[in-house]
Amino acid sequence: MQWINKRDKKNRKYAHRLVNHFLNDAWDKENNCYVNCDFDTFKRLGRFKSLLYREQQGYCCYCMRKLDLKDRGKSTIEHVMPHKVEKKDVAYYYAHTPHLRKNVRVLLINKDTPRLSNLRPYPHFCAYENLVLSCSGAIYRTGNPEIEIASQLHECCNNPRGSERVIPMFFIRGVAFEYNEDGTMDFPTEYEESIKYLRLETTNNLCLIRKCWAAIVKYYNISDVKRAITDYSLRNDILMDTTLEFHEAKRMKNDLYWQLLYEYRWFDGYFRRKKQGS
Repeated sequence: MQWINKRDKKNRKYAHRLVNHFLNDAWDKENNCYVNCDFDTFKRLGRFKSLLYREQQGYCCYCMRKLDLKDRGKSTIEHVMPHKVEKKDVAYYYAHTPHLRKNVRVLLINKDTPRLSNLRPYPHFCAYENLVLSCSGAIYRTGNPEIEIASQLHECCNNPRGSERVIPMFFIRGVAFEYNEDGTMDFPTEYEESIKYLRLETTNNLCLIRKCWAAIVKYYNISDVKRAITDYSLRNDILMDTTLEFHEAKRMKNDLYWQLLYEYRWFDGYFRRKKQGS
């Protein structure tokens, strides 16, 4: 996991301009009401999604999967304070994320909402400070990948979380997260429930991907993994040089899993730095 900086002045100014335009354009002067001023409309703003992509270097806020904006099924806009947040949970999010209190208010807009005299703090469903980019959470899980439909297998991140309380760990700079060579994670106990809801450690194939990268960096690099997408001989050589169990290596030989491995290439840098520091 990596820190997401929501205090960059250039990004904030640009994001606020986009949100201002959205809210102002949604006001229907003739009928004196808001029209299509909801998250379903807002999330179609490609420029806003691109901004989130750039500030996260293109990686999922939770699991560090490389996102693809061209494939809408692989990335989603995630609310830190959920879209359908319960009133009892608002104080929780304000306490764990101080910048939310200043910049975000809980407000869903409909045709009966009077025109906002002040746009800021922004409604939580479209507030820049409350939004990050997540992967779809599709992680293959069976021994027969050919019959799987990736878009329906939401194993981690945004979709399994739903509206559960999750600490926005990516906003806390210097939080002590460690990924181990067996694919498991070490983290402070206060984040245990959040990790559970996001299924970042209980999803077997996600752990396998991390375990595979920890083994690969000892002898190979990202370029090798990319070439092995089409070079099956190289793929077999790489897997033979890892410490994966037989059934794990068999799974990783499959095209779907190898492509997924490449999408998690952030871990190449992570385990390489960890190796150098040991």
